[in-house]
Amino acid sequence: MAEIEDIVLEVRDARSAALCSLVEEALDGACKDMRDQTSTAIDGKTLLHESDIVLARFKQQLEKNFTELVKFSSRMDLDISSTLDFGNLRLIEEDDLEAIIAMEGMIAHARNTDIEQYLCYTTRLDKLIPQTKID
Repeated sequence: MAEIEDIVLEVRDARSAALCSLVEEALDGACKDMRDQTSTAIDGKTLLHESDIVLARFKQQLEKNFTELVKFSSRMDLDISSTLDFGNLRLIEEDDLEAIIAMEGMIAHARNTDIEQYLCYTTRLDKLIPQTKID
């Protein structure tokens, strides 16, 4: 468990350093662009002085939120057999499943009843809209 936590912390530190360098580049670019324009030159200088504070706050929030996302707790030490119990897992409620099966049956019956008209209709659609499958 300690090895996993160490790896996650290494990933956090590496990502934090990479993202902080990108934020620093963005701040420098914004400062330069603002200084190049006469109407925002003062704002560019202000941003340049505050960029270290912004960068430190970004790094602090990034590490805090990353830690919140990957909290290590005692619940991770649970027995794996209890976490792999999929017996009660269902993708669709039984009532919905019955309705879906009934609808598919009705569609199949309607399609099979008028198969000749259906084939003519799909052939026309295939000629009108080539390379598009219409079900």
